[in-house]
Amino acid sequence: MTSSPPQAGSKTGLRAFLVLTYAISWLAWWTMVVFRIPGGSVNPGQPTPTPGGLLLLALGGFAPSIVGVLMTSHAGGRAGLRDLWKRCIRFNLGSRPYFVILLAPALIAGVRVAVQLLRGGHVWLPAPLVQPMLLAGFAVQIFLFGPVSEELGWRGFALDRLLARWGNLRSSLILGAIHALWHLPLFFVPGTIQQLWGDPVLNFGMFALGTLGGAVVFTWLHLATRGSVWAAIMYHLTSNCSISLVWMSFSGGKVDLLVTALASVAVAAGLMLADPGKWRRGSAARFTAASGTAP
Repeated sequence: MTSSPPQAGSKTGLRAFLVLTYAISWLAWWTMVVFRIPGGSVNPGQPTPTPGGLLLLALGGFAPSIVGVLMTSHAGGRAGLRDLWKRCIRFNLGSRPYFVILLAPALIAGVRVAVQLLRGGHVWLPAPLVQPMLLAGFAVQIFLFGPVSEELGWRGFALDRLLARWGNLRSSLILGAIHALWHLPLFFVPGTIQQLWGDPVLNFGMFALGTLGGAVVFTWLHLATRGSVWAAIMYHLTSNCSISLVWMSFSGGKVDLLVTALASVAVAAGLMLADPGKWRRGSAARFTAASGTAP
């Protein structure tokens, strides 16, 4: 006998998770904005990051997973933590999820490069692929910051609770909007990639559109893998690798940001058309946060 799916709301800790995550991240990041504390070294026009700035940047970045683990413990005790850990090491996903994890970011990257070439632009090999010494550091950074620092919260804790009330597609879009808005301060923190893009309002809008598309893919993976957090970590990893490596390959400006967003939405739409059953089954396709099994 399996437990009933968690209901969205205060009883399962969803509101507390969101409030705590935003409070920690935004307090750290808006502090950096107000006091002009540099948080990255990607912009040569900004001062070198200080240890305090890097600590604030990391604190905000790891808040979703830290709060997700704490709320899992609060809601489910040791059993909840054991289940979360099992979902984090559920490596045997099957061929289709791994295919999507690898192919979707590659398609988006391919579209970006193709548009850049069609516009008459140049493309060069990104530095981590040219200098192997940089590759190890890049791989560790891109794995920890984003995939590990966020997904134990977004998909490990919040998504199931949204699915229990709102259904598959609406839950994807709700969490995608929450996830996108969470990044907002980074568009104003000196030295971050987001700040380097320029116009924060326009660029945030394009980033949010792409994040909504990505959220649909995350939910498809969640449903296809019985709630595997490993699947979310891996898709976040391949997406960030794709985005970062192509970003290092050419400067496409606002056109590239728009192409990235539209390509992300197109990939999500294609996945929905290819597997419409995932979006019709509603509650029958949800998974409990405690056990990761169908109710």
